[in-house]
Amino acid sequence: MNIREQLIFFFSLVIIFSVGLSAFFAISYTESGVITAEFAKMETHNSEIMHDIETLHQRASEDLVFTLKNPLFVEYFELPETKAGNNYDENGVLQFTPKQQEIKKDLEQWVYHFQNKFQVDETCVIDFTGQEHARLVLSKIETNENLSPDEETSPFFEPSFMKQKDEVHVQYPYVSPDTNRWVFAYTSPVELGSGQKPAIYHFEIPMTTFSDLLDVHVDDGRVYVLDPQGFVVADSANPISDTVLSIDPVSHFPPFQSVFADGNSEILNKMNSNDVGSGTYVVNGVEHVFVYEHLSTFDWILVHDKSVSSILVGNTTVENLIFTIGIVATTVSIIGVFSVIIISSRITRPIIQLANEISSENPERLESISTTNHETAQITHSVNDLIKKMNDYQEEIHVKNQELTIQKSQLEKLAKVGELASKLTHNLRTPLTVIKVAADLLQLQNKDTLDKRSIEKLERIQSASTNLEKQIESVLTYVREKPLELVETKITDLIADTLQNMDLPNTLSINSKNTENYIQCDADKLQVVLMNIISNASDALKENGVITIDSDTSNHDVQIHVSDDGPGIPSENLSKIFDSLFTTKSTGTGLGLPYCKSVIEQHGGSLSVSQNPTTFTISLPKKTISKKTE
Repeated sequence: MNIREQLIFFFSLVIIFSVGLSAFFAISYTESGVITAEFAKMETHNSEIMHDIETLHQRASEDLVFTLKNPLFVEYFELPETKAGNNYDENGVLQFTPKQQEIKKDLEQWVYHFQNKFQVDETCVIDFTGQEHARLVLSKIETNENLSPDEETSPFFEPSFMKQKDEVHVQYPYVSPDTNRWVFAYTSPVELGSGQKPAIYHFEIPMTTFSDLLDVHVDDGRVYVLDPQGFVVADSANPISDTVLSIDPVSHFPPFQSVFADGNSEILNKMNSNDVGSGTYVVNGVEHVFVYEHLSTFDWILVHDKSVSSILVGNTTVENLIFTIGIVATTVSIIGVFSVIIISSRITRPIIQLANEISSENPERLESISTTNHETAQITHSVNDLIKKMNDYQEEIHVKNQELTIQKSQLEKLAKVGELASKLTHNLRTPLTVIKVAADLLQLQNKDTLDKRSIEKLERIQSASTNLEKQIESVLTYVREKPLELVETKITDLIADTLQNMDLPNTLSINSKNTENYIQCDADKLQVVLMNIISNASDALKENGVITIDSDTSNHDVQIHVSDDGPGIPSENLSKIFDSLFTTKSTGTGLGLPYCKSVIEQHGGSLSVSQNPTTFTISLPKKTISKKTE
């Protein structure tokens, strides 16, 4: 794939991906904004329904208290015959005196008007024994024979007597035995001037009145009321039937799973744990959103549920916006791809021309390239710079080749000289040993007969032999390179072993510090290196000289510093001290420091020198790999 095709392919992908991603986020943010707005709308709708429910309870309570304001209630129960207790005939029917009957009739008419004003199923007056004194069922006044004496078993009986005057008890829904349907009960005590509570006033409202408050338009989703126990007490989508299936609410009302088909109990737990909230769930691949809020009555939960598809589908503004975004994204992508094709052709044409000119260059004689194209001017300039550098490098390489040829010739000569020197020094050791032993024997056997002059001559022979032997050993040591035998060595022990093998002047001071570090090295070879450096320092010092040995570490290296307070190395000799055969000593071979450098480099380290004071620095890696030689 050439550069033009790569440009078209790459930038087309970038454009399509960028536009598609932008369109995706635009649609996502649009949907998110619509859903967020719908959440707020659903919460507002919930607030309106809650207000209606609260108004229902408040109005029922106020009307109940208002009805009790009629003095006929107090007048009836202040009658002596009422206070005397209930009187029954042989059939167990409650008997009333004419005065009781008169007040009771007026009271029933008062309640009758109230019951017609408000949607009330049943109204009754019950004394503290559980005896009904009046009851109206569906606006029908019951006869005395139908008044129940057993209302103390009603769920609202005891809680009602615990209320104070003008306080209302709202009873959890139950099945009314008189209307045979689910009702709410509102009760409040009748209180006499003495503070006694001889009776309660009670009426019932059908649950259908409550359910009617949940009526919503089909486009507004579904509104229902959940009991904390996990069943639906009211539902806008599926109104609860008036037919009593069971007097147990858990058995009568639909279960929680009827609205959350996946049976996700975590959602119910979340609703029970929080007074207000919202969330989402998925049923049969359809995503739903919901908001909820707890009612003040029975801790019921008002829930507004709506599918996401019903929020977005059918919403003309969102559909049009998504369609418009899709058209714009497609159009921009097509225009972008065609633009990339045209631009890539314009970009690549001068590059191809430049490439052709470069390919036609003679590699043995590179010449500058000329171009009038503005797009490739900078590339052409860079290529010409490169050509110039390559010509310069070719010239330098030619010179270096000549130098390397000369150096190779010199190295071959040095190798032969080294080989000859190795053989020569090896051959000299035997006669030199004979001379040394002979001189020692002459001196030992004739020490009593030799004169002073002869003894001095023998000592000169011995000294010269020893010096020559050292020089031969130095040459052999430099020529031979044995493999390293690496061991973990403490610098302190290495210095101690080195100094023990040296004969240093008593006036010389050796100071060691920070030498507790460990190094991995060939201890014997490193001792020779230290002996050479310390010996050179000792030779350069005057009386009372000081040699300091110090060490430090970095991430990868351990460094040993050997410094002295001597006069230092002349600057003209500083760059030559590691050259083979360079020496300033009359009896030196010029191989000591080169050998030291060779040993350190064999360890993978380096040997360097600095001035003021004169300091030799041995730098060794913390982990040395032996460079074995055959």
